Amino acid sequence: MVGGTYSNGSDERDYADRWFERCWFGMFPEPTLLNHLLNWGYEPEHYLDMLENVETIKSDIEITKQNIAEPSDEWKDIVYHKYNDDRTSYECVPCYNSVDEYIASEKEDLESYKADLEEALEELNDMREDWKPEKEPNMDEEIELIKKWVKEREDFING
Repeated sequence: MVGGTYSNGSDERDYADRWFERCWFGMFPEPTLLNHLLNWGYEPEHYLDMLENVETIKSDIEITKQNIAEPSDEWKDIVYHKYNDDRTSYECVPCYNSVDEYIASEKEDLESYKADLEEALEELNDMREDWKPEKEPNMDEEIELIKKWVKEREDFING
């Protein structure tokens, strides 16, 4: 809107961008998740990132559970670099001396992943805490609406 040759500076562009975001929904907005996030000051991109983090953590949990239940011999190939005193060379040293050490490490990782998942889910819940949709929301549609808005905003800004 004001990104042309005769813009009066970044503050003008900032105010125009805020106005555009605020008015995008019109006078009586639908109680969508996107509307809720914007009205409460959350970045829609952050919400999408958190959803992706949750899926990654869930995947890590499943892989770790599998590694604990049925460890392959790959644990023998996991090494760290032990440097000499002047740090000019190193040798590869196995991280684990036994499958039991590997499993114990995986169990620690599993607990860490579970804590990370709990924290991420709590943050998502906090972001949705006061959202009151008129009917049971279709979360796939809500997320697609957020993704569409994020893309349109990026396209608008990058013009």
